[in-house]
Amino acid sequence: TPAQARGRCLALSLELCRQAQAQGIEPQLVVWTVVGDPEFCDHWAVMLEDRTIVDLTHIQVDGSARLTARMQDYPTHFRRPHAYPAGLLLPTYECDRDRERRLLSSKCLLKIRWLLVSHDVAQALRCRSLLQVAEGLASLAKFAARHAVDRSLRRLYARREALRARRPVDTEMAPLRGATSD
Repeated sequence: TPAQARGRCLALSLELCRQAQAQGIEPQLVVWTVVGDPEFCDHWAVMLEDRTIVDLTHIQVDGSARLTARMQDYPTHFRRPHAYPAGLLLPTYECDRDRERRLLSSKCLLKIRWLLVSHDVAQALRCRSLLQVAEGLASLAKFAARHAVDRSLRRLYARREALRARRPVDTEMAPLRGATSD
């Protein structure tokens, strides 16, 4: 279901890349910037050598449970697909993966984003493109801001739940001091 796939596209794609490399296949990770959707800022999948996209969380994209797609099959609000060599991120993933929940830690996500930006900036410098360097740094700043807000919200929700758990639920409202009834 889309709810089960939520937030797992990167971790599942990295795991698929790890398994593909073990079989001698050199996949790439593809990331799209998702615009106009408050639930997602990006989406990850795996691209094979023949440019077939293997997307274990494709159900988030259009509700379809299919596993393979073509680049042009993605909706228009999935913008600027960018491919990265899987080997760039796999060492970081190997150090952090949580086999039970298939989630990545906040620290790992920040390391991965830093690796991507470093890769993009290095390529932009090789091409002597200051615009691409600026875009790479802006991407990092945008991710860091979203990540910080998301983390703060999670902490607040956890704190709220902890406070609710400590306080007994009162079925009747106690009258306020000084309040009179009609």
